[in-house]
Amino acid sequence: MVTVGAELSLWSPLLSHWLLGMCRECHEFTVTTQIDTAQGLIEQVLDGSLAAAVVHAASGRPNIVAALLFEEKLVSVRTIPTNVQLSPEDKVEIDWGENFAASYKAVFRDRRTQPY
Repeated sequence: MVTVGAELSLWSPLLSHWLLGMCRECHEFTVTTQIDTAQGLIEQVLDGSLAAAVVHAASGRPNIVAALLFEEKLVSVRTIPTNVQLSPEDKVEIDWGENFAASYKAVFRDRRTQPY
């Protein structure tokens, strides 16, 4: 039996496709899954209740081995034409945590605003 967890945003399509492939190809395994927050999943790996977890950003913790599976490319989307400047009311802020905010600031140093 293998128990694997993932954040909800990574479940579909990544883990759902992997799970279907495992069921088709590896009949000797029983796979159970868990959906939780990154922190909850990492805690479950540490306490042994999960064999592995797929999260957006694995924190550097002792006894955790992290491997990059893929990189996501974020795309800015807008409904207002690009020749029109956006007002603060037109922007929607998404809080994806401290790691994302730090990466955003590193890439867009000249912008004074938070990620939108």
